[in-house]
Amino acid sequence: MQRAALVLALLLATPAVRAASATAEPATFRSLLEQSLREKRSLTIRVRGQAVSGIAVKVLEASVEVRKPDHARVLIRLDRIEAVALD
Repeated sequence: MQRAALVLALLLATPAVRAASATAEPATFRSLLEQSLREKRSLTIRVRGQAVSGIAVKVLEASVEVRKPDHARVLIRLDRIEAVALD
């Protein structure tokens, strides 16, 4: 009985932990994206296991526009970003 209660408590707590980390991460990413925008520094963004390199052109409320080296522009949702690295 205690084991079942523990498993239930862990299952109920997991979405809350994920929701908290999901709301904290975009703010951290946003500061790096804004730094790239201000300083015109290149960055690499990881989205669903893919790397997108470029320079932030616009940082919007829920997304960022990135100019790639071939001058193509990509719009990336902040909630889909897994990692950001300034180059």
